[in-house]
Amino acid sequence: MKRYPLTHTMNTRDLGGYPLAGGGETRFGRLLRSDAPITVTPQDAGLLRDLKVTTVIDLRHGEEIARNPCALAGQPGFVYHNVPIHLSCNSLEDPSQVGGSYFQVLTERAGDIARIFAIIAAAPGGVLYHCTAGKDRTGILSALLLELAGVARADIVANYQVSYTYLEDFIRQVCIENPDMPAFVGRSDPAYMNGFLDLLAQTYGGARRYLLGAGVVEEDLDAVVRKLTK
Repeated sequence: MKRYPLTHTMNTRDLGGYPLAGGGETRFGRLLRSDAPITVTPQDAGLLRDLKVTTVIDLRHGEEIARNPCALAGQPGFVYHNVPIHLSCNSLEDPSQVGGSYFQVLTERAGDIARIFAIIAAAPGGVLYHCTAGKDRTGILSALLLELAGVARADIVANYQVSYTYLEDFIRQVCIENPDMPAFVGRSDPAYMNGFLDLLAQTYGGARRYLLGAGVVEEDLDAVVRKLTK
């Protein structure tokens, strides 16, 4: 797992370096997950260009973007896409419900998920995708990408779990500012991702079958796998 030292993000990480079921490992510099890059220095932009990142996918909705626009939108060398994925965990009453709320995104936003995969497949270089904290919506997308590529569940869960390590201070402040938000919503417990992956397997038989059913064409799925593994 590699985290990139962007000046004003906490959770910018590479999906490279994970062992694959058929041998080898996922490639570095192809897919990066992140919290929102709302401030980007010339050095940050240069680092991403050096990695050959060409495409940015913002998973936030309009109100979030209006408050904190993505600083990479309009930057030379980056193509910016906004595909809003709506997810709210604040009304949940119990930690056991988090995985189900993630799974609900798959059923309610299948068309948007398909669009995201089409964008990744067509991207000429690396892709950076982000939400606000880079934990929930970004975590759902990361899990789909890693499982599709053939990464073991333990590594998918670990990739999700480490978000709280980097976000703990930020989440603590969010909880202070939003006292009605359940504290468990800010964590990235392994049980949350395991619950999501269980539902994905039980309902669809895994990421590939879900994505095909969501409307992603076979050629795009293969292109995404190649991007991450070859």
